[in-house]
Amino acid sequence: MSEILGQRIRELREEKRISQKAMADFLNTTRQRYARIEKGEIDITYKDLCRIASKLGVDPNQITSSLKEEKGLVVQFRELSNAEAAAEKMAKVEEILRVFFAHKRVWKRMFKPEDVLR
Repeated sequence: MSEILGQRIRELREEKRISQKAMADFLNTTRQRYARIEKGEIDITYKDLCRIASKLGVDPNQITSSLKEEKGLVVQFRELSNAEAAAEKMAKVEEILRVFFAHKRVWKRMFKPEDVLR
C-alpha cells in the first residue's frame, strides 16, 4: 500500500514541478528519506501526509484516494488478457501462501496455544 501512496505523491509532486529536495526540506528530512517515502519503502505518518498535501496544494484525500481505487486480486485476475500473465500472478499468490503456512507450522511447533495466552 505504501508503494501506491508513494507513487501518487510522486505524480502530484512532478505535476507541480517540485523537486524531491524541496519536499524534503519542507518536511525537515533528508532527500534520501523522502525518496524512500515515494518508493513506498517506509510508511509515513498522517501528520507528514497532511504536510505533503499542503505543500502540493491538495487535500490529503486526493493522495489517499488512489488506495481506495486499488483493484482486488479477483478483479485483476479477470482483467488479465492472457494465460501467461494469469499464471505468473497465481504462482506469486501460491508462493505467498506457501510461505505463510510454513511460518504458521513453525510457530505451532515453537509455541503451545496456552503459552501464547499467558
